[in-house]
Amino acid sequence: MIDYIKYKWEIWKLDREESKLFAPYKKDFRAALKAGDEHAHMIYEPIDIDLMHLNAEKDEVHSSYLKKLAWKLDIPCPHPPAKGTGWWTIVRINGPYVLTQKGKHELRKEIDTALARRRQPIYSLFSLVTGLVAALTGLAAVLMK
Repeated sequence: MIDYIKYKWEIWKLDREESKLFAPYKKDFRAALKAGDEHAHMIYEPIDIDLMHLNAEKDEVHSSYLKKLAWKLDIPCPHPPAKGTGWWTIVRINGPYVLTQKGKHELRKEIDTALARRRQPIYSLFSLVTGLVAALTGLAAVLMK
């Protein structure tokens, strides 16, 4: 749970930083859209490199969180650079490997499966207790008549 909170906090900080980057340009962008300028997106060109770095940081944070979660659940994850899997890529020069969209999707699917397997005994126990309570309630109702 702590890892999830840390992950969300880091993503929130990066999103906030991104909105601070966009803030000075929003008014000009809206005006260009109203005027029908087809090149309105060029207004954000001065911050393109900063946005690329922020997105790279988000990818690193997200990949790190998914790798930690997979490790805790004992899910095998191909180590970077695993050839032929298409799971890993580098988003920065000399940066760490991060999961691609395919890698994130596959790892999430395996994590969801592992979590469902862990929760299944709890659901079975809950169903058993609910059934016993219902049976005892029915028995008590019959005996009271």
